[in-house]
Amino acid sequence: MAVGREDDQYVPGATRTERQRIVTEWLLTDLADVEARDAVTYGAVRPSALETALRRDRRDPTVLFADAEWVAKHLEGQQR
Repeated sequence: MAVGREDDQYVPGATRTERQRIVTEWLLTDLADVEARDAVTYGAVRPSALETALRRDRRDPTVLFADAEWVAKHLEGQQR
């Protein structure tokens, strides 16, 4: 059984455990793509709207988000 998503694509796998393993693999693959992760976080234009509004460089996450550990992990590509 595959579980449907809004875009009519399906997560393959006969069991919930199989589907979870596949989705986790997709997540780890996506997190490893530094350029894609950067584009999702900041956009494709430099300087981004976020950088411009905060007058900070995107490469310094401790300045942008001083108290948000999850942001630093996201920017570094780590899984929680």
